[in-house]
Amino acid sequence: MLGFGLVIPVLPFYSLNVGASPFDIGLLLTTYSFMQFIFSPYWGKLSDKYGRKPFLIIGLGGFGLAFSIFGLSNSLWQLYFSRIIGGIISSAAIPSAMAYIGDNSPREKIGHYMGLAGASMGLGIILGPVIGGYVSLISLSAPFFLASALAFSLIPIVMVFICDTNLSKYKITNIKSPTFSQLFNNQIGPYLGYALILSFAIANLEGTFALFTNEKFGFGTVEVGNIFAFVGFISVVVQIRFVGNLINKFGEDKLISFGFILISTAFFLIIVSWQIANLIISMALIGVAMGILRPSISSKISKNAKEYRGQSLGLMSSMDSLGRILGPSIGCFLFEFDINFPYFIGMSISLIGFLLFKRFWNKFMPNDNSDQNNGEPYPKEIL
Repeated sequence: MLGFGLVIPVLPFYSLNVGASPFDIGLLLTTYSFMQFIFSPYWGKLSDKYGRKPFLIIGLGGFGLAFSIFGLSNSLWQLYFSRIIGGIISSAAIPSAMAYIGDNSPREKIGHYMGLAGASMGLGIILGPVIGGYVSLISLSAPFFLASALAFSLIPIVMVFICDTNLSKYKITNIKSPTFSQLFNNQIGPYLGYALILSFAIANLEGTFALFTNEKFGFGTVEVGNIFAFVGFISVVVQIRFVGNLINKFGEDKLISFGFILISTAFFLIIVSWQIANLIISMALIGVAMGILRPSISSKISKNAKEYRGQSLGLMSSMDSLGRILGPSIGCFLFEFDINFPYFIGMSISLIGFLLFKRFWNKFMPNDNSDQNNGEPYPKEIL
């Protein structure tokens, strides 16, 4: 995520130099997420069958290769090729990494370690743009090569230090891998929906916040960047310090409900904000909600997925990508009509997540009868 964050402030300028239009820049950003949306579940499914380690290596290698190609590109088609290849291959890394964490965590500690993983990713996104901005003073391609070098440098570390959780060593011969539709049941489906709602709401905010604050408060890039760093810092602190204990005390479902209440409240405060102090309070609530929601959703999916953890977390990554595609596009479209419309939609969809989503899912989707493995990650015959 540090490598991903390095190129965020540079990609638009680099693309313009190669001949991209503003429309091309938007498409280059969404192409990467769209490829991840399609391929993440399949990589996760393969990691359930063959182990996490090979797909961590494949994902890191694909990330490094794609960013090297981008940094060497001198034509628009090469930029598109880089983003397509990067989205396809690098999407193997995150589901495999998250599944590896779930495999090696005691059940009562899954929420804590998912929180640390989320904090690590958040810290990468906070530090990446800052470092990338300074590295770009060397050249606009330098951040891409640095991101590539970071990814390639992790491959030998994975090869030496990661002890694989390859389920095939348990000789699973009588367990048929489920279809993706079968995973959309009462145990996994609602939480995939929560992941989509969260990703959409946050991407909607990120895509329109600079425009909103510029029009309402006269903010520029420095002020917007500082506010997002502030939100990221709060999210990281919550995930490192608090979320594991909160999950053990209250459970994921209560925290998810509380998180969506916070996001809905924050969007409402943004709409009615009349001074900067109100805006800062609302963004602090966003940071707390992000710190609570993501590890709670990841933890619940990891616990309920059992032997299909990689496939299920791949679907979660896919929902994240879909939200990042839909959020900015819908938000910016609505912004043209009224600057408050994107936040009204964000507030409404978060309230739907809190009030209706799981109840609707439980009523209309089939139940898999649940915890047939007594909370263990693998079936009894394996243990």
